[in-house]
Amino acid sequence: MFGNLVVRTVLGGICIPVGNPSNNVFENNILVDSVAQQADLRVGAGARGNRFVRNVISYTDPQAALLNLSSHTAQGFEECDYNLYFQRSGAPFWIRGAREASFEAWKKLGFDKHSLTADPLFVNPAAGDYRLQPASEAFRLGFQPIALEEIGLQQVTGAASVRTRR
Repeated sequence: MFGNLVVRTVLGGICIPVGNPSNNVFENNILVDSVAQQADLRVGAGARGNRFVRNVISYTDPQAALLNLSSHTAQGFEECDYNLYFQRSGAPFWIRGAREASFEAWKKLGFDKHSLTADPLFVNPAAGDYRLQPASEAFRLGFQPIALEEIGLQQVTGAASVRTRR
């Protein structure tokens, strides 16, 4: 999963809690304002080699978790790093899972060592413009700009397709 914008989902912009997914890469995505948690990284005991890197996560609700983990997430993910996290209300990040924990406890497991917590500097989030301003810390982490004008809903009329933006 590369180069996506996911806004206002219920269970997380990324949700993979089924079975034993292996060797999946979740990279260079923007996840905004999910309700329960921002990314659901619960996996089964057989999951291996997954990566969650260079993503931008921004949310407002202090009751929402940053991540949802299972007791197998640490072994199922080879890497979770170089992400940019921002909790707009200023509330501390918390992790839901086998045992609810702080972001600091998650980092002690070896994850998100190079990740940053900072405002991603969206151009105009109130108007749904989630492009990043040039000064965004996400670019320092290796994030690549997403051509948002080239993704999204398409309306097909006859032989031509017309892109629509919401």
